[in-house]
Amino acid sequence: MGPGGYYGHYQGHYLSGTAMMFNNTGDAQIKAKADALITEMAKVQAAWTGKVDYYGVPSDGYIFPNYPDTFGIMEGRCGMPGPKIDYSVPYYTLHKLMAGLLDQYQLAGNEMALEMVKKMADWVVLRVDATMKRGGQKLWQCVLNTEWGGMNEVMYNLYDVTGTESYLQTGKKFNHWQWTAPLAIGADDIDGSHGNGGGNHANTHIPEIIGSARGYELTGNETQKDIAVNFFHIVTANHSWATGGSNDGEHWTTPNRMGDQ
Repeated sequence: MGPGGYYGHYQGHYLSGTAMMFNNTGDAQIKAKADALITEMAKVQAAWTGKVDYYGVPSDGYIFPNYPDTFGIMEGRCGMPGPKIDYSVPYYTLHKLMAGLLDQYQLAGNEMALEMVKKMADWVVLRVDATMKRGGQKLWQCVLNTEWGGMNEVMYNLYDVTGTESYLQTGKKFNHWQWTAPLAIGADDIDGSHGNGGGNHANTHIPEIIGSARGYELTGNETQKDIAVNFFHIVTANHSWATGGSNDGEHWTTPNRMGDQ
Protein backbone atom coordinates (compact mmCIF):
# COMPACT_ATOMS: atom_id res chain seq x y z
CA MET A 1 0.00 0.00 0.00
CA GLY A 2 2.88 2.36 0.76
CA PRO A 3 3.32 4.90 3.58
CA GLY A 4 0.70 7.29 2.19
CA GLY A 5 -1.84 4.50 1.96
CA TYR A 6 -1.37 3.51 5.56
CA TYR A 7 -1.63 7.16 6.58
CA GLY A 8 -4.98 7.46 4.80
CA HIS A 9 -6.13 4.14 6.24
CA TYR A 10 -5.34 5.22 9.79
CA GLN A 11 -6.86 8.67 9.27
CA GLY A 12 -10.13 6.97 8.47
CA HIS A 13 -9.92 4.81 11.59
CA TYR A 14 -9.02 7.88 13.66
CA LEU A 15 -12.10 9.71 12.42
CA SER A 16 -14.38 6.77 13.19
CA GLY A 17 -12.75 6.12 16.56
CA THR A 18 -12.90 9.72 17.77
CA ALA A 19 -16.51 10.03 16.58
CA MET A 20 -17.47 7.02 18.72
CA MET A 21 -15.41 8.29 21.67
CA PHE A 22 -17.08 11.69 21.58
CA ASN A 23 -20.51 10.12 21.16
CA ASN A 24 -19.90 7.99 24.27
CA THR A 25 -18.11 10.52 26.45
CA GLY A 26 -19.09 14.00 25.28
CA ASP A 27 -15.43 15.01 25.70
CA ALA A 28 -15.06 18.35 23.88
CA GLN A 29 -11.28 17.90 23.59
CA ILE A 30 -11.74 14.75 21.51
CA LYS A 31 -14.18 16.50 19.20
CA ALA A 32 -11.87 19.51 18.81
CA LYS A 33 -8.99 17.29 17.62
CA ALA A 34 -11.19 15.52 15.09
CA ASP A 35 -12.68 18.81 13.89
CA ALA A 36 -9.18 20.19 13.32
CA LEU A 37 -8.26 17.19 11.16
CA ILE A 38 -11.45 17.54 9.14
CA THR A 39 -10.73 21.23 8.54
CA GLU A 40 -7.30 20.36 7.13
CA MET A 41 -8.77 17.58 4.97
CA ALA A 42 -11.26 20.10 3.56
CA LYS A 43 -8.33 22.19 2.33
CA VAL A 44 -6.94 19.16 0.52
CA GLN A 45 -10.31 18.50 -1.07
CA ALA A 46 -10.64 22.10 -2.21
CA ALA A 47 -7.18 21.98 -3.82
CA TRP A 48 -8.36 19.33 -6.31
CA THR A 49 -11.25 21.45 -7.60
CA GLY A 50 -11.08 22.06 -11.35
CA LYS A 51 -8.44 19.41 -12.05
CA VAL A 52 -8.83 16.18 -14.04
CA ASP A 53 -6.95 12.91 -13.84
CA TYR A 54 -5.09 10.98 -16.56
CA TYR A 55 -8.40 9.51 -17.73
CA GLY A 56 -10.22 12.85 -17.96
CA VAL A 57 -12.29 12.30 -14.81
CA PRO A 58 -12.80 15.55 -12.83
CA SER A 59 -11.05 15.47 -9.47
CA ASP A 60 -13.55 17.71 -7.66
CA GLY A 61 -14.35 16.19 -4.27
CA TYR A 62 -11.26 13.97 -4.20
CA ILE A 63 -9.45 13.22 -0.92
CA PHE A 64 -6.78 10.55 -0.89
CA PRO A 65 -3.11 10.12 0.08
CA ASN A 66 -2.02 9.87 -3.58
CA TYR A 67 -2.91 11.24 -7.01
CA PRO A 68 -6.31 10.43 -8.57
CA ASP A 69 -4.48 8.52 -11.31
CA THR A 70 -3.86 5.90 -8.62
CA PHE A 71 -7.35 4.53 -9.22
CA GLY A 72 -6.32 3.43 -12.69
CA ILE A 73 -3.87 0.92 -11.25
CA MET A 74 -6.62 -1.72 -11.04
CA GLU A 75 -7.42 -1.18 -14.70
CA GLY A 76 -3.73 -1.57 -15.51
CA ARG A 77 -3.79 -4.94 -13.76
CA CYS A 78 -6.62 -5.84 -16.12
CA GLY A 79 -4.58 -4.97 -19.23
CA MET A 80 -5.75 -1.40 -19.78
CA PRO A 81 -3.29 1.44 -20.54
CA GLY A 82 -2.55 4.01 -17.89
CA PRO A 83 0.07 5.56 -15.61
CA LYS A 84 2.09 3.26 -13.39
CA ILE A 85 1.66 4.22 -9.74
CA ASP A 86 2.79 1.98 -6.90
CA TYR A 87 -0.32 1.44 -4.79
CA SER A 88 -2.12 -1.71 -3.76
CA VAL A 89 -5.76 -1.20 -2.72
CA PRO A 90 -7.14 2.28 -3.52
CA TYR A 91 -10.86 1.69 -2.89
CA TYR A 92 -10.04 -0.04 0.39
CA THR A 93 -8.32 3.10 1.70
CA LEU A 94 -11.01 5.36 0.25
CA HIS A 95 -13.70 3.43 2.12
CA LYS A 96 -11.91 4.04 5.43
CA LEU A 97 -11.77 7.80 4.80
CA MET A 98 -15.39 8.03 3.68
CA ALA A 99 -16.71 5.91 6.54
CA GLY A 100 -14.72 8.02 9.03
CA LEU A 101 -16.18 11.26 7.73
CA LEU A 102 -19.70 9.85 7.75
CA ASP A 103 -19.21 8.70 11.34
CA GLN A 104 -18.06 12.20 12.25
CA TYR A 105 -21.34 13.55 10.92
CA GLN A 106 -23.63 10.90 12.38
CA LEU A 107 -21.94 10.44 15.77
CA ALA A 108 -20.24 13.79 16.37
CA GLY A 109 -22.48 16.21 14.48
CA ASN A 110 -19.83 17.63 12.14
CA GLU A 111 -21.78 19.10 9.22
CA MET A 112 -18.61 19.86 7.24
CA ALA A 113 -17.76 16.15 7.32
CA LEU A 114 -21.08 15.33 5.67
CA GLU A 115 -20.53 17.85 2.88
CA MET A 116 -17.04 16.48 2.31
CA VAL A 117 -18.08 12.84 2.13
CA LYS A 118 -20.92 13.72 -0.25
CA LYS A 119 -18.38 15.32 -2.58
CA MET A 120 -16.20 12.23 -2.30
CA ALA A 121 -19.19 10.04 -3.16
CA ASP A 122 -19.96 12.21 -6.19
CA TRP A 123 -16.39 11.59 -7.34
CA VAL A 124 -16.79 7.83 -6.81
CA VAL A 125 -19.92 7.87 -8.97
CA LEU A 126 -17.96 9.54 -11.79
CA ARG A 127 -14.93 7.26 -11.37
CA VAL A 128 -16.94 4.04 -11.44
CA ASP A 129 -18.96 5.22 -14.44
CA ALA A 130 -15.74 6.09 -16.29
CA THR A 131 -14.39 2.57 -15.73
CA MET A 132 -17.66 1.06 -16.91
CA LYS A 133 -17.61 3.20 -20.06
CA ARG A 134 -14.07 2.06 -20.86
CA GLY A 135 -14.58 -1.64 -20.41
CA GLY A 136 -18.11 -2.49 -19.25
CA GLN A 137 -18.74 -5.20 -16.69
CA LYS A 138 -15.77 -7.24 -17.90
CA LEU A 139 -13.34 -4.53 -16.84
CA TRP A 140 -15.30 -3.56 -13.73
CA GLN A 141 -15.48 -7.14 -12.44
CA CYS A 142 -11.73 -7.40 -12.98
CA VAL A 143 -11.21 -4.16 -11.01
CA LEU A 144 -13.23 -5.69 -8.17
CA ASN A 145 -10.57 -8.42 -7.88
CA THR A 146 -8.59 -5.79 -5.93
CA GLU A 147 -9.69 -5.45 -2.30
CA TRP A 148 -12.21 -2.61 -1.99
CA GLY A 149 -13.26 -2.71 1.65
CA GLY A 150 -16.90 -1.79 2.32
CA MET A 151 -17.45 0.64 -0.54
CA ASN A 152 -20.93 -0.82 -1.06
CA GLU A 153 -21.84 -0.22 2.59
CA VAL A 154 -20.63 3.39 2.75
CA MET A 155 -22.43 4.29 -0.49
CA TYR A 156 -25.62 2.68 0.86
CA ASN A 157 -25.25 4.51 4.16
CA LEU A 158 -24.83 7.82 2.34
CA TYR A 159 -27.93 7.06 0.30
CA ASP A 160 -29.80 6.46 3.56
CA VAL A 161 -28.66 9.83 4.92
CA THR A 162 -29.10 11.91 1.76
CA GLY A 163 -31.59 10.10 -0.46
CA THR A 164 -29.24 10.61 -3.42
CA GLU A 165 -30.14 7.92 -5.94
CA SER A 166 -26.72 7.82 -7.62
CA TYR A 167 -25.15 6.70 -4.33
CA LEU A 168 -27.54 3.75 -4.16
CA GLN A 169 -26.91 2.76 -7.78
CA THR A 170 -23.13 3.00 -7.42
CA GLY A 171 -23.27 0.99 -4.20
CA LYS A 172 -24.99 -1.79 -6.15
CA LYS A 173 -22.14 -1.83 -8.66
CA PHE A 174 -19.71 -2.89 -5.94
CA ASN A 175 -20.84 -6.48 -6.35
CA HIS A 176 -18.10 -8.96 -7.25
CA TRP A 177 -19.95 -11.73 -9.06
CA GLN A 178 -17.21 -14.34 -8.64
CA TRP A 179 -17.76 -14.00 -4.89
CA THR A 180 -21.49 -13.29 -4.56
CA ALA A 181 -22.98 -15.57 -7.24
CA PRO A 182 -22.23 -18.86 -5.40
CA LEU A 183 -23.45 -17.39 -2.10
CA ALA A 184 -26.69 -16.23 -3.70
CA ILE A 185 -27.61 -19.86 -4.40
CA GLY A 186 -26.19 -21.22 -1.14
CA ALA A 187 -23.08 -22.83 -2.66
CA ASP A 188 -20.02 -23.09 -0.43
CA ASP A 189 -17.25 -21.76 -2.64
CA ILE A 190 -15.59 -19.52 -0.09
CA ASP A 191 -12.38 -21.54 -0.29
CA GLY A 192 -12.10 -20.15 -3.83
CA SER A 193 -12.28 -23.49 -5.66
CA HIS A 194 -13.60 -21.82 -8.79
CA GLY A 195 -11.52 -18.67 -8.98
CA ASN A 196 -9.07 -18.08 -6.17
CA GLY A 197 -6.94 -21.18 -5.64
CA GLY A 198 -5.21 -19.69 -2.59
CA GLY A 199 -8.49 -19.39 -0.77
CA ASN A 200 -10.68 -16.32 -0.56
CA HIS A 201 -9.34 -13.54 1.63
CA ALA A 202 -11.55 -13.07 4.70
CA ASN A 203 -10.50 -9.45 5.29
CA THR A 204 -11.55 -8.60 1.74
CA HIS A 205 -14.93 -10.27 1.74
CA ILE A 206 -16.42 -9.80 5.21
CA PRO A 207 -16.89 -6.03 4.61
CA GLU A 208 -18.55 -6.86 1.28
CA ILE A 209 -21.03 -9.13 3.08
CA ILE A 210 -21.85 -6.37 5.55
CA GLY A 211 -22.55 -4.17 2.52
CA SER A 212 -24.86 -6.80 1.04
CA ALA A 213 -26.79 -6.96 4.31
CA ARG A 214 -27.05 -3.16 4.37
CA GLY A 215 -28.30 -3.16 0.80
CA TYR A 216 -31.05 -5.58 1.78
CA GLU A 217 -32.02 -3.43 4.76
CA LEU A 218 -32.46 -0.38 2.54
CA THR A 219 -34.00 -1.94 -0.58
CA GLY A 220 -35.50 -5.28 0.39
CA ASN A 221 -33.46 -6.99 -2.34
CA GLU A 222 -33.86 -10.70 -1.64
CA THR A 223 -30.67 -11.68 -3.48
CA GLN A 224 -28.60 -9.49 -1.18
CA LYS A 225 -30.35 -11.05 1.79
CA ASP A 226 -29.56 -14.54 0.50
CA ILE A 227 -25.89 -13.63 0.02
CA ALA A 228 -25.56 -12.44 3.62
CA VAL A 229 -27.63 -15.20 5.25
CA ASN A 230 -26.05 -18.01 3.22
CA PHE A 231 -22.58 -16.67 3.99
CA PHE A 232 -23.30 -16.76 7.72
CA HIS A 233 -24.58 -20.32 7.61
CA ILE A 234 -21.74 -21.55 5.39
CA VAL A 235 -19.03 -20.00 7.57
CA THR A 236 -20.47 -21.13 10.88
CA ALA A 237 -21.27 -24.68 9.65
CA ASN A 238 -18.24 -25.47 7.49
CA HIS A 239 -15.39 -23.07 8.25
CA SER A 240 -15.33 -22.29 11.98
CA TRP A 241 -13.38 -23.57 14.95
CA ALA A 242 -15.03 -23.99 18.35
CA THR A 243 -13.40 -20.72 19.41
CA GLY A 244 -15.31 -18.83 16.72
CA GLY A 245 -12.45 -18.11 14.33
CA SER A 246 -13.11 -19.02 10.72
CA ASN A 247 -9.89 -18.64 8.72
CA ASP A 248 -6.15 -19.15 8.82
CA GLY A 249 -3.68 -16.54 7.63
CA GLU A 250 -6.73 -14.43 6.70
CA HIS A 251 -7.90 -17.03 4.15
CA TRP A 252 -10.66 -19.64 4.05
CA THR A 253 -9.64 -23.05 2.77
CA THR A 254 -11.25 -26.49 2.37
CA PRO A 255 -14.60 -26.77 4.20
CA ASN A 256 -14.81 -29.11 7.18
CA ARG A 257 -11.04 -29.67 7.16
CA MET A 258 -10.07 -27.08 9.76
CA GLY A 259 -7.64 -29.51 11.42
CA ASP A 260 -5.46 -29.45 8.30
CA GLN A 261 -4.68 -25.81 9.01
